[in-house]
Parts: sequence; structure tokens; C-alpha cells
Amino acid sequence: MKHIPMDDINLSFTVEDWINSNTAEVTMTVNASTEGQDGLDLRTEIKEALESLVDTEWRFIDISRNTGRSGLEEWNVMAQARVEEKDLNNLPSRAKELGRKGLQYRVGNVDFTPTKEQFEDLYRDLRSKINGLISEELSTLNTELPGRKWRVGAINYNFGQMPMAHARGAPVMMAMSASAVPDMDFEDAGGAPGDFGGFEVSQKIELSATVTVSSVVDGFANL
Repeated sequence: MKHIPMDDINLSFTVEDWINSNTAEVTMTVNASTEGQDGLDLRTEIKEALESLVDTEWRFIDISRNTGRSGLEEWNVMAQARVEEKDLNNLPSRAKELGRKGLQYRVGNVDFTPTKEQFEDLYRDLRSKINGLISEELSTLNTELPGRKWRVGAINYNFGQMPMAHARGAPVMMAMSASAVPDMDFEDAGGAPGDFGGFEVSQKIELSATVTVSSVVDGFANL
């Protein structure tokens, strides 16, 4: 079989869009000192308390138990849930109010990074935009260089993420420690009723692609 030489043209495309996150992954830290309390009962009590704090699905991500110097069992529990921004109102103080003697709740971390599913959906949309640009470029080449039958030879996508998030146009951190989550009333912070102070976080995402379009060299098209 004879090798048929090809003409190649290398093209580059870049598209970008914003991904918005108005939910946050909240990590709660629970410390308990018990004397003879069944572990399952304690787990149930903690989960019910967290669900009363924010009515969502809480998952325990770490549980450890030790015997303290006093002879009491010391439990350290970490739980996570995806929480809507409206439920972040006064979260640290509300968590503190859940506590009782020997059982304390604390907000450990609040992370506004979008979910994996949100990233995948956006990248799918960006790939579709790039594919549309490639199709337009092929149409232009086949119109301006008739008879060559240009086609896509290869596509390499490069996923990028702009390292900046914005809330109301100002840079913000995507993750915050408990001390950085004030007992804020979002309406008192300047937002209209229902918009919770505009705490939604946006992040710019970029997708680029290097594309090779190919066509058979003149004189070989009929081989």
C-alpha cells in the first residue's frame, strides 16, 4: 500500500465561561465526652442534631475514639454536607447552640468549590463550543480551498482553570476556615431579601484545543 502524503494545518482554539456555586461543602467537627453511651446512640444523636442544623444529607467522614485521663470516652467526629448559601446564615453560632454538656459542635471548614458534576457539565459545554468552531473552520477551508476535502486529523483538549473566584465582582477565597465564616445575616450585609447578600461564588474556567486538519496533497487525491 502506497503512502499518501497529506497537507496539515494546525489550529488553536480557546473558549471560556463562568461556573457558579451557590452551595458550599461544609465540614462540621463534633467533640463528645461520654461515659458508657452506646456508640450507635451517639452517632444517631449527632446526625439528628446536624439535620436540625441544616436539613440535608450529612455524611460522617471520620470517627475516632479514645479514653481520656478522666476515664471518659473521647469521641472526635467529622461530618460533611453540601449546604445552600441561605443555610449558612449564622451557622457557627447555631452550631454552638446545638451543644450540651459533653457534646460540642463546631464549623470546621466551608468550601465553595463547585461540585465535580458542575465542572463536567461546563467542560462538556465548552467542548461543544470548540467543536462548533472547528466545524466552522473546516467549512471555511473547504469553501476557500475547493476540491481539497479538509477534515479533522487530530484534536487535543487542554483543560485549564483560572485561579480566581469572584463574589459580587470582588476576589474571594474558595475555601474558608470556621473563623472566616462570620455570624452574618446576609440581608443585613446589604443584600435584598432573598438574595442572601450575593454570596454566590463564580469561577472562570478555560478550555483550549490544538487541532490538526488534513487534506490529501494535490495529485494524490485519486490514488
